[in-house]
Amino acid sequence: MPVSRPALRRWGGGSALTRRGRGASGGTPDPLTRDHPARPGVKVEHPRPPARPGAVAAAVAELRHRGVTRVALVGASMGGAAVLIAGTRVQPPVAAVVSLSGEADPTSLVGGIPLNAGAAVKQLAVPTMFVVATNDRYVSVEETRAMYQAVNTGDKRLTVASGPFDGRHGWQLLNDPASGEFSSVAANVAAFLTAHTRG
Repeated sequence: MPVSRPALRRWGGGSALTRRGRGASGGTPDPLTRDHPARPGVKVEHPRPPARPGAVAAAVAELRHRGVTRVALVGASMGGAAVLIAGTRVQPPVAAVVSLSGEADPTSLVGGIPLNAGAAVKQLAVPTMFVVATNDRYVSVEETRAMYQAVNTGDKRLTVASGPFDGRHGWQLLNDPASGEFSSVAANVAAFLTAHTRG
């Protein structure tokens, strides 16, 4: 999701990297369409290549090389799985991880690139926030709750968005459906990130 400089200032500063359009949460789709392995009848379109945990870790290394001292990871859809995995690998550890509609294991959707966040979260020991909408076509509340419960930290949150957010996925959760402005979900994510990156 592109993040404007005023939004970064409002969130207390920082750096933003984006890989917009790398899953079902927005961007330009690729002609590659596959059946979702856990949701019969649901098709998933995504461009290649998807977010990879190694690329996330490399981005963190670059930010630290540029002098950034507190880094938080935020990813949506397949990027949510990637940041959950990267959060277990990056050293020194990141300040926090936020997964917006991250699937437990989208590996079969991305040509075998290992993205088994469901297994990785057992080693995730940094503050972590999961956000999922009711009736999301790609990831269930139950799947997200299982990952939340498996995270190895006491500082974790699970936000289940409903009502106007029902059926929304990934970055869509950060926009208010009526106004297009930042949503209450975005405000909660911003508060979580600010609490863990100010220092």
